[in-house]
Amino acid sequence: MNLLSVFIFAVVVVCTTHPHNGHSIRDTSTPTEPCAVVSSSSSAFYAVNPTPTTSLNLPADVAYACQLSAPFNQNLSIALIDYIVPYVNFQSSLAYLRKPPSTYLMPAVDILGGLQEIRQNASVGAYSSQYAFDAAVADLILQAHDGHFTYVPALLAAFEYHNDIPLLSVSEDGVALPEVYIGADVLASLKNSYLKPSPVVSINGYNVTSYFLHEEGNNQKGEEMFQRDPDSEYNAMFYSLRALVSSNLGWFATSGVVTSPIFSYTVALKNGTVLNITNFATPTLSFDNISSGADLFAAVYSNETTEPGQETAANTLDLSVYPEAVLKHSDGIVAGYFLNTTGHTDTAVLALLTFSPATKQEGQEYQAVVQDFLAACTKAGKTKLVIDLSGNPGGEPNLATDVFKQLFPQMNPYHAARLRATDELNFFGSVLARLPYNNATYTDINYEAFESSNYTNFLSWNQLFGPFLLYGDNFTSLVQANFSDPVQTLEQDGFVVTGYLNRSTGFTQPFQADDIVLLYDSNCASACAHFSEMMQVQTTVPSIVFGGRPQYGPMQAVGGVRGFYKIAFTDIELLSSESQELAKHYNISLPNTLTLPPTANTPLRASVATFNSGNIIRLNDETNTPTQFLYDAADCRLFWTAENLLDVTTIWVKAAEYRWGNGTCVQSSIVNTTARSNSTAKNVGSTLREDQKSGRIIIILAMAIMSYILL
Repeated sequence: MNLLSVFIFAVVVVCTTHPHNGHSIRDTSTPTEPCAVVSSSSSAFYAVNPTPTTSLNLPADVAYACQLSAPFNQNLSIALIDYIVPYVNFQSSLAYLRKPPSTYLMPAVDILGGLQEIRQNASVGAYSSQYAFDAAVADLILQAHDGHFTYVPALLAAFEYHNDIPLLSVSEDGVALPEVYIGADVLASLKNSYLKPSPVVSINGYNVTSYFLHEEGNNQKGEEMFQRDPDSEYNAMFYSLRALVSSNLGWFATSGVVTSPIFSYTVALKNGTVLNITNFATPTLSFDNISSGADLFAAVYSNETTEPGQETAANTLDLSVYPEAVLKHSDGIVAGYFLNTTGHTDTAVLALLTFSPATKQEGQEYQAVVQDFLAACTKAGKTKLVIDLSGNPGGEPNLATDVFKQLFPQMNPYHAARLRATDELNFFGSVLARLPYNNATYTDINYEAFESSNYTNFLSWNQLFGPFLLYGDNFTSLVQANFSDPVQTLEQDGFVVTGYLNRSTGFTQPFQADDIVLLYDSNCASACAHFSEMMQVQTTVPSIVFGGRPQYGPMQAVGGVRGFYKIAFTDIELLSSESQELAKHYNISLPNTLTLPPTANTPLRASVATFNSGNIIRLNDETNTPTQFLYDAADCRLFWTAENLLDVTTIWVKAAEYRWGNGTCVQSSIVNTTARSNSTAKNVGSTLREDQKSGRIIIILAMAIMSYILL
């Protein structure tokens, strides 16, 4: 029996017996507190596996019961709301979230009103556990659908939930409406044609689409809620090759930190088969000295623990399921490829998997990889470029701007935003403006660090601050980063954006805009959204997006947050402290109306606490509507086929066929013909010819998924 046959047999077993990644222990020997069960299970696991290569997996209900057993501390919970409100006041989109414009697809939410409601509930003892209170806070913030605006109480982050059984959203031909399948069933059918996968029709008794969009029956919420578009939120639930590169099987399989975790799924298939999939939980902290809910509370909320901040940069990405690259980053975060398929040998692919290097050196390597690859394209005579932004979570805006400037060196990048013009921001800016502007005194809100939307310098803090009354709230002038500023460049670890300072000359445009197409799966956010805005608004490069809900019509290419800089609460805490010290030095009295962010330790620690600092405003948009609340459909939409989920080159080929060939788009999904003047794509629902599937492709995916599913 060859490797592929062994794999197919194994995945069929996965589908029927529902194993999981790692080692599971349920300690039922003694009726005791659930956290004691977790502790004893953990001790038993590490006794057998002192240097484990797999994770400890506990039944989800045991982990959840442990979290629920942490006692509710009413005083600290009330104090927490009072503590975080001054930070939340810096969130730029509060007015738009309360009453969103018609172009926004998500429900309205009153964040400040919701926090006061939670405070009131806490004051009357409405929460039966600390978890219930924490989940209420986290759920409220998640309703902003803003990946820059995050608050994860430490208790919620004590476990990560998962079942490690990926689901796929698959269309027969890329334009027919997709159905949901168990991943192993689809893989098995590709080897043995007599195995016909049966689609999933319901989960826990509810329609799959409604369930995944939290419309009915599903109260579990996690990072899929960061998406600002329902198609993107739906896509996030499924496996894809890009997700696998980041060790993610989709949020259904690897949910992570969630509120109201689900213990198991009853999955009904169209052929009448009913599967029971069990969820598990992996602890994220040591339970050596935790035997009760009170112990857990003390462990996660100790002020000796690291204060909340931002998530760390992306880890090394595994590109083994991608073809061999012409050039790639040592951490796999950017790579370049040449297509060798018939009719596309003139096409190159630049895969921008993230804009989040871990170090300054990795950022410079990223810049060099892009530069060297574009030079290689010119040398090899490549005339067309597919830019793959699938699953790009964002990262450093400067790096995104750099790639744009390497592609279009003669253009001025536009990335202007309005900050919420609060009294507190005015206090910070006014005080800090008294300092000389240099490397030693640089701050993120020094007016000299910004330039206007017209690329001119601000002459004073007052000129920058405004305020301007828009949408019932006060905002600053439009501001954007000044890449010609050597002080800011040094603050950014010395990274010089192409087109500025010592990289201002010697660059030529490698491709015409008509010869570029942007490829998405809608999971593009932050700096990825910034790059997309420049590419699509300033140069009108067209886009194609894959996936989404099983319905015809358009779909947004960028489904993640479109915001300015993501700022950690801890950064504002430091800014508040420094500003108050400077005010004393300059004998500036603090107005009584100020509610400055507290500088003392938080009453209850969060694992992550950040906000979005500014609303990005589109170039020449006189309505001043934040791009976060605009609807921008991709120029073409396709659904994934099984082949697309096995071989990324087939996705790249489809993008090229749409842009420069005779590719087909989903019915009613072509919405912008002017940006696609050279394309012959047809807006119909007919079947596309699929390339011959190869055993080599299946083996590549088999080897990759085996390490996640079969261990």
